[in-house]
Amino acid sequence: MKSIELREKRNLWNLWNHLASTVKTAVKLVFLVVFASIYATSAAQQRQNWADSADNWQNSTDNWQNSANNWRNSPDNWQNSADNDNSDNAIYDNRGNRTGYAVEKSDGTGINLYDDVGNRTGYHNY
Repeated sequence: MKSIELREKRNLWNLWNHLASTVKTAVKLVFLVVFASIYATSAAQQRQNWADSADNWQNSTDNWQNSANNWRNSPDNWQNSADNDNSDNAIYDNRGNRTGYAVEKSDGTGINLYDDVGNRTGYHNY
């Protein structure tokens, strides 16, 4: 009888150790997957954030193609003028009020957004 109890205890102990080892391995795998996904997301965001960053020369207002001083982007250009009711690049709010205009970048990589007086309010890269 004692040998049966002892064998059962050993079996339970072995089962417990195996289970504990399996759980440790599973926890390690979960941490590995979580850290890998965080790294991948961070790296992708970093690449995307630089592409969309105002510090990137392609998006800077110091870049001539983004400047309202450039005739193509100027509110004095009839195509961008608030007085031009037939403008193809006007931006309107939900109530139908004109809020500005959009001009495609000269290199075709995106659009610049301006309010009606020529202040650059944003941009969108393709």
